[in-house]
Amino acid sequence: MKKIVILLAAVVALSSCGFTTSDQDKQMLQEKYQTVYSVDFSNYVVIDSVGTYHIILTSNGRVRSKIKIK
Repeated sequence: MKKIVILLAAVVALSSCGFTTSDQDKQMLQEKYQTVYSVDFSNYVVIDSVGTYHIILTSNGRVRSKIKIK
């Protein structure tokens, strides 16, 4: 019984964290940038009229870092 309660609490905690999928992340970036290339699940290369950037997203879809590529 104790294991079931712990498992249920873990499932509820993980479901409330607000994780986003890579498709949701890519769609969010496509709204802001003209071209979006996915490197892996959290790394993206984006291009707009100003320049090219390497963007790293957090697990909830927020931008953790944005680096301009020359």
